Amino acid sequence: MILKLVPTPNTFRGCLRLIKLWAKRRGLYANIIGFFGGITWALLVARVCQMFPNMQSVQLVRRFFLILSRWNWDNPVTLCPIRQSNEIGLMSFKVWNPKQYASDRSHLMPVITPAFPSMNSTYNVTETTKRIIMGEIERAHKLTMLKKDNVDWELLCHKFPFFCNYLYYVQIRVSALSSTAYRKYKGFVESRLRLLVRMLENTPGIKSVRPWPEEMP
Repeated sequence: MILKLVPTPNTFRGCLRLIKLWAKRRGLYANIIGFFGGITWALLVARVCQMFPNMQSVQLVRRFFLILSRWNWDNPVTLCPIRQSNEIGLMSFKVWNPKQYASDRSHLMPVITPAFPSMNSTYNVTETTKRIIMGEIERAHKLTMLKKDNVDWELLCHKFPFFCNYLYYVQIRVSALSSTAYRKYKGFVESRLRLLVRMLENTPGIKSVRPWPEEMP
């Protein structure tokens, strides 16, 4: 579906490959704990491709960070108009609509899927993860604009030094009697981490929280 909505699929793939690498290295690739997942990053890259159909991948990476650093998140990112359906059998599907649903109005960084029924792929984003995402996008924007003819890709995608930046952290261990039980329980714990983040960000005395999606050995 996404490939059908971009002007140059090969350019889209090249740009997306680098953006995903950057997001993983900077700790932003985890929908379940409030960051963006693969679908969201693909939708964002596709939108920039639509805006600049004649640019090559390297140029698009620069524009990607420029556009997102200035994006007004009161407006959702969409690849096509959001379609409501009056067809019998389809009317029961909930389509993202902040005018109709209060829960949709609470979404902080809406990025809408193009296929019917349109949904927000970033419903897990919290105030904390939004701040982190925008901070990393601003950092990337500055790095890609330092030199007109060259980008330090290694510095751009340098892994975020989590333990150098945070002296205090909470480590959560998951254990189970079998691998099957472990996978299920691990998924459950991960799904609750964003609620823990929200609790911590509202705790007096805590100035900032940064969930880290990478598992530790």
